[in-house]
Amino acid sequence: MKITRIVDLHADAGWRVFSFLKIETDTGIVGWSEYNEGYGSKGLTGVILKLAKTLIGQDPQPVERISANLYAKTRQAPGGLIQQAIAAIENALVDVKAKALGVPACEISTPDDRRLLVGVSRRLRSRSSPRLDRVDLDVEVMNGPFDF
Repeated sequence: MKITRIVDLHADAGWRVFSFLKIETDTGIVGWSEYNEGYGSKGLTGVILKLAKTLIGQDPQPVERISANLYAKTRQAPGGLIQQAIAAIENALVDVKAKALGVPACEISTPDDRRLLVGVSRRLRSRSSPRLDRVDLDVEVMNGPFDF
């Protein structure tokens, strides 16, 4: 599978413009991501499209590798718009990968995501606050089909 086209789409809702990133592949699978260019992120679409241009012809499924390459290419200017642009691209790539595997996008996560979920679960269980004692997150459910 190869990325053939990356398109930005915008819908003016009157009070806000909704922005979407669409990643198309040669197999017909399309990945979608929503991002917000308002509220101080003017120019985000331009950053996304500039970064996305480098992905044409690549396999969209190694999401972690692609994200790492995008971070490496933008190392001189981390955070801000760069971070938001990479996140929008990464979300659309995860959507493509999930559709290719036939699973919901929520079941696709990186090892770092899984560690974060487990860490949050352990912290919530270890707190002594009466309110938080009632929070019972099941680590097995959050892990899904992944191995640790």
